[in-house]
Amino acid sequence: MRIALSAGHNVYNGKYFDCGSVGNGKRECDITKETVALLMPMLKKQGHTVIDVTPYNEHFKTKKDHHILRCIQVDKFNADLYLDIHINAGGGTGVEAWTYGVNSRATLYAKKISNNISNKIGIPNRGVKYKPTYWSVSLCKAPAMIIEGAFIDSKSDMDKLTPKKYAAAIAECFGKVEKEVAKVADNKNKPSNWAKEAWGWCVEKGFLDGNRPKEPITREEFATVLYRIKEVK
Repeated sequence: MRIALSAGHNVYNGKYFDCGSVGNGKRECDITKETVALLMPMLKKQGHTVIDVTPYNEHFKTKKDHHILRCIQVDKFNADLYLDIHINAGGGTGVEAWTYGVNSRATLYAKKISNNISNKIGIPNRGVKYKPTYWSVSLCKAPAMIIEGAFIDSKSDMDKLTPKKYAAAIAECFGKVEKEVAKVADNKNKPSNWAKEAWGWCVEKGFLDGNRPKEPITREEFATVLYRIKEVK
């Protein structure tokens, strides 16, 4: 199968970076980016041909423009299926997926993916919903779905969902997930040997949340770390 993936947000709309929803010390763009990075080798290991169509950090005039570009790449790739990976927000809990309509060829896969994420991660299954006006499902010829893996403003959801678990739950709907691939995913969330002591101390003191040890820090995250240090007596 030819599968196109997209990490939601991760672009600039005008002058401002689109990080998506924020909650519980996490950003949607970070979760979707890491999930896609982990999902690609899992699917390739199963024998699928996979592409990431996310235009990371590129600048666009409007929000629709980057969706147009993603969908153009999906159709150039001649994808059998397009998965647009997201994280939800708004006070709910659980996983849901969106497709063009009940008769979309993506709907059967969307139902399977939503059900598997719910079962594997242990969050409610809100099911598959239909919205033909959503850009991700309407701007490309390929059967497409938007996956909203959990709610970023739900502490319960965020305590259960990790990019590794998110990616694995999706990949399992297309074939067997090899254990060695999962080990690679684990290593991405561990600090380098030279940084273990300092990393452990920062997490223990509450300066850092223990996630994304190898990712760059934003100015607002740096400000938060300094603020937390100020509070320590």
